[in-house]
Amino acid sequence: MNGGTLGGSGTLGDGVNVVTGLLWPGFFPEEAAKITEVAVAPGNVLTASAPVHIGHKAGFASTIRSGTDYTRVVTSGNVILDGTLFLDVKGAPASGAVLTIMKGKKIVGTFAGLPEGGTLIAGGKTFRISYRNNSVTLTAV
Repeated sequence: MNGGTLGGSGTLGDGVNVVTGLLWPGFFPEEAAKITEVAVAPGNVLTASAPVHIGHKAGFASTIRSGTDYTRVVTSGNVILDGTLFLDVKGAPASGAVLTIMKGKKIVGTFAGLPEGGTLIAGGKTFRISYRNNSVTLTAV
């Protein structure tokens, strides 16, 4: 993918390579309601059956509504990270909540400026990031 935003929920028959642009999984009920030409079901998870790569000039975004309602990517391949993480916080999760925003066979690399255990602030909430156990997790602190 070169430019633009890839979003939605459901299953991709292949992987995703974001060279530039943004991977933003999820499709909320309000968004689904705006599409009237075909039936669209909302969902939080975008599943890929091959590696997901977020390149150096690309980004990954997750929308967080609570500690249990947030968007994420799951792949049977590796998750390869080198780009920027963006969080769209609509509702702050309780302190201690752990959100798995990406899961794969193996996590390779990190988001730019966010090493293991690093923190970021979004929507007035502080999150600690981890790349362990084949997952990218955010813990609300």
